[in-house]
Parts: sequence; C-alpha cells; structure tokens
Amino acid sequence: MRFFRKLRKDVLTNNKIGKYLAYAIGEIMLVVIGILIALAVNNFSNQKQKEQQTKRTAQNVLRQIALDTTEISNVFKNWGVVQEQLEIVLSKSNVTKSTTPCDYCPNLILNASLPNLGDDVIRLIEADDPVDSELGFRLREISKRYKGLVQAVLIFDKITTDALTENLKYLQNNKVWFANLISNERCDDECQEYFNSSSDFKNRSAYMDIVLYKAYSRELQDFKEKIRKEMVLLTELLEE
Repeated sequence: MRFFRKLRKDVLTNNKIGKYLAYAIGEIMLVVIGILIALAVNNFSNQKQKEQQTKRTAQNVLRQIALDTTEISNVFKNWGVVQEQLEIVLSKSNVTKSTTPCDYCPNLILNASLPNLGDDVIRLIEADDPVDSELGFRLREISKRYKGLVQAVLIFDKITTDALTENLKYLQNNKVWFANLISNERCDDECQEYFNSSSDFKNRSAYMDIVLYKAYSRELQDFKEKIRKEMVLLTELLEE
C-alpha cells in the first residue's frame, strides 16, 4: 500500500498525469482509427462484390430478354399467317355461299398461339437487389417494364382464352357437326357452310382479330421496341 501511495504522490508531484492521459487517449484513438479502417476496407470489399454480382445479374437479364424477344418474334410469325387468313374472311363484303373448303377457318376461332412470357427477368433482378448505380437503375427500369408486360399478358391471355372457350361451347351446343370436326377433323357440308357463309363465324373472327391480332400484337410490339433500347443501354454499361 505504501508503494502505491508513493507512486501516486510522485506522479502528481512531477505532473506526469497529463502525459499519461495523453498517451492513453492516443492509444484509444489508434484503436478507433484501426477499427474504422478495417470497416472501410470491409465495406469497400463488400461493395465490389455487390457490383460484380449486379454485373452478373445484368448479363443473365440480357440473356433472358433475348429469349423473350425471340419468343415474341416467333409468335408474330405465326400471327402473321393467321392475319392473312383473317383478311380473306373479313374482306368479304357480303356473306356468300361457297363450296370451297376452308381448312384453316375453324382454327381462326377455336385455336390461338399465345406467347410464353414469364416473370423470369423480374425475379432475377429482385433476387439481386442491384446496387445504387447507373447499372442498378437500368435494371430496375427493366423490371418495371416487365411488370407491365406480365400484367398485359395475363389480361390478354385471359380474354383470348375466354373467347376461345365461348366459341367452343357455342359450337358444341348449337352445331351437330361439332363432334365430328373436333374428334375427326372432318367438316361436312353444313360445317363448311357455317365457316364459308355464316355471319356468326365472321363476327367471331372479327373479335379474335381485334383482341388478339391487333390489340395484343400492338402491346407486344411496343414492349419489344422499348426493351430493345434497354438492352442497348445495358450492354453499353457492361462494356464500360
């Protein structure tokens, strides 16, 4: 005890407490600075890893967009053929009787090729949660466009499916030749008369033309043009 009392007395006497406090504060500051540097290095490393992940996501998004635009192009090719057939049917100014078989006519109101477009791009982007950068901003803009597309696809697919179902039910309940047409793909004289001369068939064809081959087609074409511009911008950012 006497030793410690003497030591304290010597420190106070020789005014060494100020030097001790300065040394202690210096040690604390060095520790704090070391911690801050370590945190900064760790944050920098995490940021770099996040940026690399966002680039990988952007590359995956580009690949998926390419698949989706190819799908839309293939659907447009199919629709182009159907639209030519519809023009023949709808261009008739009057309902006239014809004995010429119309092999494609039943498909105009009973069948439709719909695009297989999902939310893969949206899920890719949301799973990554892109960094706050120009690349991340571009990805979020693409996600918004895809969300609009998915909503449009759901609406138009339902409208089209409902129309096809209603057409099937109408023919099933009102035409004796329906079973033979569906099961054996045979269209007798009464069946041919309906598809060649019926105003009902023409009206149903016009509805499919408006909903599927005009409205839906415009929606997909608009999306395709905008998403191509996004692809160009995204590619340029990845090449920087």
